[in-house]
Amino acid sequence: MQATTKLLQAQLTKQLRALDTKESNLIDLAADGGLPQGKIKAKLRDITKQRDRLTTRLHDVDEDLSTGAEIIETCLQLLQDPQALYRRCNDQQRRRLNQALFEALYIDEDLDGNVRVGHKLKEPFGTLHAA
Repeated sequence: MQATTKLLQAQLTKQLRALDTKESNLIDLAADGGLPQGKIKAKLRDITKQRDRLTTRLHDVDEDLSTGAEIIETCLQLLQDPQALYRRCNDQQRRRLNQALFEALYIDEDLDGNVRVGHKLKEPFGTLHAA
């Protein structure tokens, strides 16, 4: 998700630079008198609208990245001492914590009475744990 967001951010930034180049070229044409003034003004208005849309999208992407970073930071703080966190919780809070952290919990007992325990973490906890 974060990689996709960063790619989108790079693409939007590249498109904004391309608009800057187009605008600069139009201004040069206007100075040379190469195109009618009305046409140049219309194209510049079009560029301004495109720039506004791209800037808004880029701002939204930046906010998404900031929100993602805040979520990761909060998750890391919560999981500094998961055992202590779990002990502080009442039954309802433990259930919610389990639902937030785990996609699945596995408890398997074989015929000899040996118990194996496993889990599958939800995101972003799975990625954080792997890192």
